[in-house]
Amino acid sequence: MAVHLFENKGWENTYKTAELAREYAKEHGLKYVVLASKTGYTIDIFMETFAKAGVELQKYLNDETNNSTR
Repeated sequence: MAVHLFENKGWENTYKTAELAREYAKEHGLKYVVLASKTGYTIDIFMETFAKAGVELQKYLNDETNNSTR
């Protein structure tokens, strides 16, 4: 397994992280990828990145106002 170190911390690494996760998932035949996101920003980027590779992700968010899952 390769390790990628980012020069700086922050949201600007999210796209590269999504690309690395997509490649890892493809190489290892993963069927599921679980993400945690407070705002949905990360999930949206991962969905976009995985879709470019023809991998479908489903998005589930916990709506804190009514505790439902979409």
